[in-house]
Amino acid sequence: MNSYGIGTLVRITGTFRDLSGTLTDPTAVTFEISLPTKELDTANTSKDSTGVYHADYVPTIKGGYTYKMLGNGSCQVGAYGYFNAIGDF
Repeated sequence: MNSYGIGTLVRITGTFRDLSGTLTDPTAVTFEISLPTKELDTANTSKDSTGVYHADYVPTIKGGYTYKMLGNGSCQVGAYGYFNAIGDF
């Protein structure tokens, strides 16, 4: 599991491919993240190139974060993952 300091920018990248494996842009991309408190938060996504998007998130509390970046429309494949936010020693 990747670990980041509280207050550090975390860039999460999602890659979207069609069934043949070709990079494809979804109609829309959403990003949702579950905080250590189990509350949900969102962040805006930005397109880097065809089929490649990212979301920037800054964790504010210590603990594990689980995220998903989902496409809809022409490409509904998603990216899922998790990271840990660490505090001071």
